Amino acid sequence: MSSLEKIEMFARETRNLETQKKILFLISHLKLLYKYGNDPYSAGFENSSLKFNQRALSELKIITDGFYLLLKNYQKIVGEEYAGVLLNSYLYGRDIERIFEHYIDLLEIELTGEEEVEEGNVFLGIDEKLNRANKSAREGNAEGLFSSLHTVIELLLKDKMGIALDMDGARLGKVLGICMDYNVFKDKNSILKQLNENICEIDNKIKHSGYNPTPREMNNALLVATQSLRVLKKEIPVINDAVMEEISKILVKNN
Repeated sequence: MSSLEKIEMFARETRNLETQKKILFLISHLKLLYKYGNDPYSAGFENSSLKFNQRALSELKIITDGFYLLLKNYQKIVGEEYAGVLLNSYLYGRDIERIFEHYIDLLEIELTGEEEVEEGNVFLGIDEKLNRANKSAREGNAEGLFSSLHTVIELLLKDKMGIALDMDGARLGKVLGICMDYNVFKDKNSILKQLNENICEIDNKIKHSGYNPTPREMNNALLVATQSLRVLKKEIPVINDAVMEEISKILVKNN
């Protein structure tokens, strides 16, 4: 498998949209490097001399910078190997391919770790936000409390329903409303209604009208979030095209 084919596979398989965007950027410039560096009289890219090919060298620098951003744990290695290859008296495509092979092996390791975090630890993120919510409640910080609880609900829905876009308070409440209309979480509409009334609506009032929740409202919000999460974590939502179409209209229209 060539360097380009392997990195195209990474782009298809990663579920992190930001990482995918960076990989697609790399792919575009890899293609340009092969285009500018391919000398048909030297039997292709690997045997082409790039030492005085300024366009190819510019693309190599851009690609190296792209790998540098992706390989956060190996940035020193990326920098050292790039500097080393430029010292070659005769810089051939095969020299470039060798460092690309190493970069791509490192990227595979990096992406494997990233996917484990993406796949297994969404509830670690939720637990962290719940801990922050508890801390805010103890400190009487209503804004921090409701902001954290809003994120808890959003993370849960994103994980359960595959929603990609961010949701502010109003949109989150509308998404909960659609879930109730279509009975997405079977026979759990009363829980969704409590989440909307006790968290989303109050969070929205805090953000848009400077509302100051009472201690009782803060306590109720924390209690509802904790109890609801315990139930909904185990639920498998019933999602059809109509549900996703309604949700997408809300999220895209307001984005």
